[in-house]
Amino acid sequence: MGEQEPLLTRKEIRAMKAKDKKTAREKLQETEKELEVKQKKISKFFKRERKELKPVTKSRTEENEKVKERGSILNKLIIIVALLLVIMVLAIFYL
Repeated sequence: MGEQEPLLTRKEIRAMKAKDKKTAREKLQETEKELEVKQKKISKFFKRERKELKPVTKSRTEENEKVKERGSILNKLIIIVALLLVIMVLAIFYL
């Protein structure tokens, strides 16, 4: 049995390790770029959402009070107009 040559020389092993490190770095850079793109999309979405949401300046009780007040005024006006119509109809028939 004579001396056999090694399957891989040290030079080849170093070259393979360097290549592996290079590909690992490239993959890492790609994933970082993808992450940045996704983060930008998310931040744009939430910026739009923040713009759409306006601070609440009205309260439910205040709005309910306004509606009640408006309703009472309208009811009074309807009653006044109905009375005027009755007076006009009576004036037409009896005069």
